[in-house]
Amino acid sequence: MPPIITTANLVCKDGQARDKVLSHFHAIAKYTYEYEPLVHRYIISIPIDVTNTTDIWMVEMYASPEVQAAHIATPPVDALIDLFTNTDVLVSAPDVHDLPLAFHKPCPGVSHMSNPAVVLAWFEYVEGKIDHALDGWREVVDYVTDNEEWTRGYAVMGDTEENKLRTVEVYDSWECVEDVHMKSPAIKKNHVHNGRDRLRQGAVKVKVVGGFLGRD
Repeated sequence: MPPIITTANLVCKDGQARDKVLSHFHAIAKYTYEYEPLVHRYIISIPIDVTNTTDIWMVEMYASPEVQAAHIATPPVDALIDLFTNTDVLVSAPDVHDLPLAFHKPCPGVSHMSNPAVVLAWFEYVEGKIDHALDGWREVVDYVTDNEEWTRGYAVMGDTEENKLRTVEVYDSWECVEDVHMKSPAIKKNHVHNGRDRLRQGAVKVKVVGGFLGRD
């Protein structure tokens, strides 16, 4: 069974509520790093758009569904669930996606990056075309692994229920994203491979404010 990647978007009622939720996530990250070695990634992030004072984006990587289930049962996660259940810090239920990892460029040593540029993206495809799309994205991951040292991590997940492909991308800087990666031959080739089947797409640029991007 491949690792599970969880991506979640939480919208808090205001900036003060976000700070309260973030404090709980920081406590979870500390506990997880010390006591849950099979949780390979736990990213706490917020949008780089400073006018957005309510959103939180989480990225978590578990070695298996069993590891994920055990994590949810830990005391600090239980405290977070209690906060969500008994207060009004959130305006709606979190938007959560738990997906098996298709393939990735791993992130050795990335936990020490001071200010990585992280992109969380999704691409919706014509029904039945996810496997074909994954073939094109595998070539992107192979390319960044062999040619883009500044691309520190690149995870790809396929969601057959929603006909979407999701990525978690980690770069040295935003210049590497816009000026190098997006102009690479791999991205151009992927557009040719998948462009006719792609219906919609979206992305959020986030700033890491806690947790860990990988384990050393």
